[in-house]
Formats: sequence, structure tokens, C-alpha cells
Amino acid sequence: MIYFDNSATTRPSEQCIQAMNEAMTQRYANASSLHRAGVSAKGDIDDCKTALAQSINCNPAEILLGPGGTFCNNLAIRTAVEMLKRRGNKIVISSIEHPSVSECADSYRNIGFEVVKCNPLTDDFEKYIDSSTILVSCMYVNNETGLILPVEKLRSIIEKNSSPALLHIDAVQAFGKIPVDVSKLRCDMLTVSAHKINGPKGIGALFAARRVRISPVIFGGEQENSFIPGTYNSPAAAGFAQAVKQLKNNKSGYLNSLYEYFIEQSKKYEFIHVNSFGAHAPHIINISFDGYLGENVLHFLEEYDIYTSQGSACSSHSKHRAKTLEALGADKRTSDCSLRVSFDYNNTISQIDEFFKVCSMIPDKLIRFYK
Repeated sequence: MIYFDNSATTRPSEQCIQAMNEAMTQRYANASSLHRAGVSAKGDIDDCKTALAQSINCNPAEILLGPGGTFCNNLAIRTAVEMLKRRGNKIVISSIEHPSVSECADSYRNIGFEVVKCNPLTDDFEKYIDSSTILVSCMYVNNETGLILPVEKLRSIIEKNSSPALLHIDAVQAFGKIPVDVSKLRCDMLTVSAHKINGPKGIGALFAARRVRISPVIFGGEQENSFIPGTYNSPAAAGFAQAVKQLKNNKSGYLNSLYEYFIEQSKKYEFIHVNSFGAHAPHIINISFDGYLGENVLHFLEEYDIYTSQGSACSSHSKHRAKTLEALGADKRTSDCSLRVSFDYNNTISQIDEFFKVCSMIPDKLIRFYK
């Protein structure tokens, strides 16, 4: 199997699986229990927070563990709105956000908030962030194109425009692929997810600076200072911690070498076009097959055990799947004929060669939708 859908999820590492197995069989007590077995399980929670804090340069006390990136993004948006709703009513996000940000922000329109979606390729953030803005939320790396968004400039824009806004960064696709340092980004909140870095599904984390007053979205427990109540998933935390620790073993530049090789190989085929919009992360490539529908190409590749995607897995079955390429200026034809290829450190040059070998058969095997 050639798995090029790593932006949707990654294969858990052996270290992650081993850590989770040990936690489930040896430290299975409730991490909130006061007895020795509970304290031992709580150690997996604390270890995970310490590993994350060291990785993104913050204090472990500023890390909240939650049931995934979607939950943490929603929590960040609710927190900003509740904390600053008396100071303004504007929420500013990018036009290509993950649905867990865009749809959550849109839900506040119904109660009187203004939601502005900025094109990250323009000066829209400069234009729309003002004294009435209470939240700026922007992804670091776009999950469909690999575009690196201008998150490093956002704090300066907020300050320049005398805005009280909290800054939230969705770093789910960036973490583990490019450097993520909350002190340099000067963000108030930042989201990461375990299953994008060879960790388990069902656990993510929200960095929340000490100055941020978290507003919970669910109630009924004292876990995470009552901000994210519910029984701790300590085995997942153990796996998450190991995945974070393994990041330092990743070879610097390896993903870049895969990216560059893929780009060079793509130039050999006139009907394959790389969709590039600016600075990019090294693990995501969006390509179009001239005239051939992306969904048809996806299933054709699948016949040869090559797995790609058309975009965000969270919206892949929706009739209203976000059209990121169109939001960035591409036409409908390009969008309809596109696929996303996303790498992990487990992928190889030979897999890329096999990918293009199979792609070379497309003109003879598939019918062009667009002539």
C-alpha cells in the first residue's frame, strides 16, 4: 500500500502503540483517582503536557488536553467570544479555514456577531482587523494545498490596528512538519492534534496562555480545571507524548526532498499540474489532472493500492465541501480535477515513482470530463 493521505491521518508509530498498550494494561486506573494507581495514570497526562510544552515553547500549565483538534478549535473560538464580547462583535478568520473554525465562527452570526473571512493572499487581514475585532483565528498550514498562511504577521497587525483581539492559530497541519513556537508567534491560543504526527486519534491539545480565561463548552467534571471535563484518556495521552518525543528523530529536510522530487517528476506529464499559491509546507501537494475529475482519479489510483484524497477528510462526504482552490483564485475546472497528495516520514522516493507510473496510464484508462 502506498499511503499518500497523511494530512487526513498518519499511521501510529511503534513507540506510540507500545506506550498506549503499556498504559492500558499497566496504568489503567482513572487518572483522577487519588490512590496510587490513579496517580500513576495521571503521570501519562503530565508527561504528555510536558512533552508538548517543550515542543512549542510554553509552560505545561498552559496545555489543555481535549478529544481532538476540532474540539480544541471550537473551545478557542468560544473562549475568545465569551472573554471579549463586551469589547466588540467582529470575528476575523481566513477564507480557507478548516470547518471546525469556519463553521463554528459562522454559528455566531445568528446572535449578532460579524464574521469576516480574509483571503490570505491579499492584505485583507490589515484591512479588516480593527478596534471591534475580538478574535483573529487562522490556520498555520492549509490542509488542502499546503499553503503557509501569514500567521507570523497577525500579532503585529492586531497591535497596529489597536484591536483587543485574541489570536488563535490552528497548527494541526503545521505541528511536526515546520517549527511551531508560541512565543515567536505571540498567539493567545494554538491547536495541535496527535493523529497528524503518528499519534493516536481522539486526542489533541490547546495551548492557552495564562492570560486567557477559558470558557468551557461542556460541563460535569473537574478535569483540566473543569475546562474540558470527562474521564482522562490517559492511554491516548501516553501515545501522544511518545509521538511528540519522536519528532526530534525526524530527519531535517526529508519531507522537502520528497516534495522537490515529486515536483520534478510531475513536470514530465503535460496533463498533471501542481497548484501552488505561495510559501508551502513540505508535506502537502495539491495537483490537478487536466480534464480528469479528481474523484475518478482517486478511485483509479485506489485500484493500485495508492491512497490520496480530494481535500479535508472532515468534509469529504459533504455536498458543501469547501472549495479551497476556488477561494484562492483557481477556477472550478481546476478544483474539480484536483487531488491532494500528503507525505509522512514513512513515505519514499520509490513510492513517488510508482505513483507517477500509475498516473501515466490515466489518459488511456479514464474519460476526460472537461474537454
